[in-house]
Amino acid sequence: MWLWAALIPAALAAAFLRARTDTREGRIRFLVCLWAIGGVAVFALVQTKFHHYILPAIPPLALLVAWYLADIWDGRDRLHPIYAGIAIGIVLLICRDLMYEPDRWVEMFTYRYDRPWPTAEPYQVDPSDGFLGLGLAAAIALLLAAMRLRRLGIIALAAAGLAICSWAEHGYMPIAATHWGMRDAMRTYYAQRTIYGEKLVYFDPAQLRREWPASRTTWSFDTFIPETLQVGQPMTITVQLNKAEDERQMEAQAQLVGTVSDIGAHTVTVTLAGGETAKLKPLLARPDRKVRTRPTVRAVDADRLIAWQLYWRGENFWSGGEIWDWLPEMHTSFVKTDNGELMKFFKDTGRIVPGRRYFVVAENGRITSLRPLLPTPRARDTFEVLNTVSNKFALASFTL
Repeated sequence: MWLWAALIPAALAAAFLRARTDTREGRIRFLVCLWAIGGVAVFALVQTKFHHYILPAIPPLALLVAWYLADIWDGRDRLHPIYAGIAIGIVLLICRDLMYEPDRWVEMFTYRYDRPWPTAEPYQVDPSDGFLGLGLAAAIALLLAAMRLRRLGIIALAAAGLAICSWAEHGYMPIAATHWGMRDAMRTYYAQRTIYGEKLVYFDPAQLRREWPASRTTWSFDTFIPETLQVGQPMTITVQLNKAEDERQMEAQAQLVGTVSDIGAHTVTVTLAGGETAKLKPLLARPDRKVRTRPTVRAVDADRLIAWQLYWRGENFWSGGEIWDWLPEMHTSFVKTDNGELMKFFKDTGRIVPGRRYFVVAENGRITSLRPLLPTPRARDTFEVLNTVSNKFALASFTL
């Protein structure tokens, strides 16, 4: 609404003048006026004011501006020089704010307003030239719309609005997302982690029989394909049957050994060694459960990701929930700053695997302070920071 907000005073005044009760168009305009004013009023009155709370008022305000531009195009109305001056002042004022405080825009999409825009090296980003160019283009378009070349002015306004939208999507937002999101750090984790297979937890032998007929010799699962995955790499498919009365209690388990036979865009196919499926016969022979059970739990067995002292919830999004999944070994989100839960995790032999590599995503400024907390000399010696592209988040790894 950067450009279009400048036309709201004129559009609102025009809508009031054209609001009538004896025509359908007049009643609709009156209704949209009430919608716009009511939406802004509610936002103004509530005590908590996150920026994005204003969103419900945007559709009616946009409708009012669109009607106003349509009236100008058809010659039913005009952009008075006083309103044009107000509009240009609004555009340039917002332009000035965005040039000196570029984080104002990305804060429309986040709850955390205390995070700094990347102004210091090596993260320095300066989008002020883009804001200045767009602001001047919008001001010129408004000036044209107030002159006799009203249709040329409307076309110029549409072009300026499209330019603002395109630059926001393909210029500003990708830059801001690098520092407000964890995508780069998470991608590094998925690209570098080692996959060892998949773990399947069933809760009824009937689930097993549906997926593991006697003729099965291959198994496929979906995942982000890491850079190191190769055809012929060993894999283990862990098949586990848990009790019905206690879903967390294991009843029986079989580990099927195979090798990677095919790698798709996001699918790994494992060919099992000869006779491996025979290990499932004792599990398949058990009677079906008479009670309804939970669906099968599927988890890629890979180097685990630890989220350390993070409160953003983006770590859950970008990991697809892998840092807090059903399996206990996948409860790897440690929010508390006393590190008590993290220390318990390192000591829990049922959740950690010695010799494996672990990745950690944390805030950039504190990632290195994890090193002295690691439980073994090997972990401390192998600790390395892998990704610091963002000024807020970093990724590190170590081997237990």
